[in-house]
Formats: sequence, C-alpha cells, structure tokens
Amino acid sequence: MGTELILHQTAAAIRKHLPALDQQYDYQRKLSALKQYAKNKDFYVAQLEAEAAIALTLPQAMKQGDVTANGNHYAMSKVDIELPNAAVNRWRQVADIPARERSKYYATEQRPTRKGLLRWHENQSLVVPTKPDTKHVQVLLADPPWQYDFSETDTRAVENQYPTATPEDIGTHLKAWGPGLAKDCVLFLWATAPKLPEALTVMEAWGFTYRTSAVWDKERVGMGYWFRGQHELLLVGVRGKFRPPDADLRVSSVFRERRANKHSKKPVCVYEALEKMFPTATKFEMYQRAARRGWLGGGNESGSA
Repeated sequence: MGTELILHQTAAAIRKHLPALDQQYDYQRKLSALKQYAKNKDFYVAQLEAEAAIALTLPQAMKQGDVTANGNHYAMSKVDIELPNAAVNRWRQVADIPARERSKYYATEQRPTRKGLLRWHENQSLVVPTKPDTKHVQVLLADPPWQYDFSETDTRAVENQYPTATPEDIGTHLKAWGPGLAKDCVLFLWATAPKLPEALTVMEAWGFTYRTSAVWDKERVGMGYWFRGQHELLLVGVRGKFRPPDADLRVSSVFRERRANKHSKKPVCVYEALEKMFPTATKFEMYQRAARRGWLGGGNESGSA
C-alpha cells in the first residue's frame, strides 16, 4: 500500500548513503536497512520529501493507475489508490509548503518531523504585533498560545487552530510587544492544567509574583489523557503593591460558562468580572482575539481596541 511506496521513495532518496541497498532487495530487507539508517537526519528528510512527492503525484496516479517518482515507476492497485483520507491530507500539508521553505526547516532540525515542519512554517508567517503606545496599564489579561508536545490525533492538534509558541518565546512577548505597565499592577494569566508549570515560569519571566487562581468550568467535556478536561485555570500574579478588589466587588473563584465552539475563545463572564472588580483601572489584553469596549489590546487576531 502507501507504506510500500514510501519505502520505495525513501530508499531511492538515500541510496547514495546506503550502497548495499538495491532495488532487488525485498521489502523486509529494505525496511531493516532503513531502520538502521533511521538514526541519521537524512532519513527523516527523505521520508518527508517522499510524502510530498506522493501527494503531488497521487491525483495522476488515481487517473492512470501508476506513479512515477524519483525516476522509478510504481504500478498501483485499487487498494493502493484508496489511501485513507487522513494520511493523504497529512502528506498534502507537507507538499503545500514550498520546497525551498522545507529545506530551510531541515537545516534547523536534527530530527525533522511533519508536525515540526508545519509548526515552523506557521511561525514563519506570524506577524509580531506592534508594541502599543500604552503606559500605566494596571490590569493585564493574557491567554498565551501554548505549544503542546502531543495531541491525540493530527486533526485535533492545537497547531491546526492557531500558531503556537514555546514558553521561552512567550516569556519574551511582554517586553517585545506588550504594553507599558504601572508600577503596581495585576496579571490574569490563562493556562490549561498540563501547562501550569510553564505558566508559572512565564509569570515570573514577566515580573509577576503568583498569588492565587480561579477556575473556568466549561460545562462540557473535552479531550485529555489522565482526565477529559472540562476546566481551565486563571492564574493571578501581582507586581508592586497592587491591592485586591474591595470586598463587595469580589466574585466567586469558579466561573461557569459553556465553552464556545471557537477554539480557545474565553468566557465573557470573566471580562465582566474583571470590569466589576476593577472598574476604574486601565485594562489591556494580550493575544486579543476580538476588541472589547473598555479594553486596550494587541495580538495576531486582534481587532481595533
């Protein structure tokens, strides 16, 4: 099936590194040799390039019943052509990235992967927000685009929804394009449970000291490994001597609002709570996805604040 075609393509691409690997060898011997070679970076590059080649030649194969790639001709049966849509779509994602761009990515990675390539390509197209001409912000709200190391399936990966960043990168964002902050200010930082350690690291990098947290109950079950997640954390950190809200303005630490269908959209009730708690404070939202009256903001998806 498609796996055999990948082996053909990969073997052809790396034959110069494996003189003993000949087309007359059976598939099992080729696979054994490729496994031995898998420690070499060129193997991963060749595999990705094979996927791109298959995706580009597949439409022709479906019409003609065969594929010609790397100078070799492969007859395809009906079973070969009826590849799973998910696999074909993943290969097309690789093929959609220009070859020159793929080469740039290969130069940066010791072990290139499809997910790494897609993430790298997305990050190359990110527009760094302009640092706002805003000073003395007292309430800072942030929902960073956390990068995850795994996902249940490629189609459910966070990177399929929006570009992500590492905790190290996020730690530089406030200084790079965040607002000017008042000497005494407070940070409300969104984090999922698996990203709690990274979130606390980012909070410290931004110059805030952790104080407490609240929970958003999404009222619908999501995905997860240990538990199927139904909540997110809203961490609170302070700079200087920022005072908590007056007693009559304080709200419950549990926010309940059904999660919207749009990925990562945060509950309106949290904005309303912060507006109630700090009615006169200057408020700024980093990574803003939509403008809101009474808030300043900035981010790749931000509208006019």
